[in-house]
Amino acid sequence: MKLLDTSCLSLFLLEIPVYDFLNELFCINESLNITKQVENEFMFKDPSNKLDEYVNSGKILLNNNIEYDELKRRYPMLGKGELSIIQWGLNLKDTCSYYCVLDDLKARKIATSLGLSISGSVGLIVILKEKNKYSKYKIDEIIDSIENSNFRISDFVLNKLRE
Repeated sequence: MKLLDTSCLSLFLLEIPVYDFLNELFCINESLNITKQVENEFMFKDPSNKLDEYVNSGKILLNNNIEYDELKRRYPMLGKGELSIIQWGLNLKDTCSYYCVLDDLKARKIATSLGLSISGSVGLIVILKEKNKYSKYKIDEIIDSIENSNFRISDFVLNKLRE
């Protein structure tokens, strides 16, 4: 189960949509999930509603019932989407296999300090790479696309994708 934050959706649907990573992940039976807070944040960034297609088709599941008031008091520097994903991870902790897909460094550090399983957007691309969905040439093309986008990511992480 992958709990996707807004940054992941922004990268996959707005910055480099040509690769259709979300559909590829769905096709290999990855469970993709978002919260209402993530949906609202993304809709603010993309009023064209690209996300609706995935939610309406069931490729991305929507959870409307995440309360994160305590986390918001403890970590006011995080956004609603990040808080809701971290809270959902806490709710699932010790009950099933999940990953909080967070790209923001502060959110990742907080999630890690709370003992949550985390990944980033690039980690989802690695899953596809490991399933032999992409050749080395295609991975290089994807990395070039990420580097030429507005998505902020370290060379260290991109080099991990190259390996």
